[in-house]
Amino acid sequence: MRMTPFYSFFRANFFLLSGQFSFPGRRVGEIIPQKSDEAFTIFRQMIKKRNPQKGKPGAIFKVRFQVINMSPEKNRIFSLFTIPFFTGLPGFCSKIWLENKNREGEFMGIYEWETVQDAENYSQSFAMRNMTKRSLPGSASFEITAQQ
Repeated sequence: MRMTPFYSFFRANFFLLSGQFSFPGRRVGEIIPQKSDEAFTIFRQMIKKRNPQKGKPGAIFKVRFQVINMSPEKNRIFSLFTIPFFTGLPGFCSKIWLENKNREGEFMGIYEWETVQDAENYSQSFAMRNMTKRSLPGSASFEITAQQ
């Protein structure tokens, strides 16, 4: 089945209404250093309840981009509106939203997906294409790492 924005939106709203999403605040403000000697600060976290029998998520999807035509404050607000368009995709487990405080407009998302294939599907999704469209050309990059 091809994943459409409508499919994801309605599926995400079902999960939301059934209490499957949480937004814990315990990591907000935590600084995550990167290999490039840059540090990103967590400003939001979202977790989907999972069946414990499934074990740990199988993939990490990390994306970085430089937002254009929008202040960092507006991007943090705008990012709330995008939630139903990726959380309803098959395999979504969690996301952490981060901002580079030393480089205005640079953001990162760290997602957990059930499988590497789910993460690869997200990399080709409408949600990723829309994020890239609102990024400085050439600034969007991602990596997928299999979890053990």
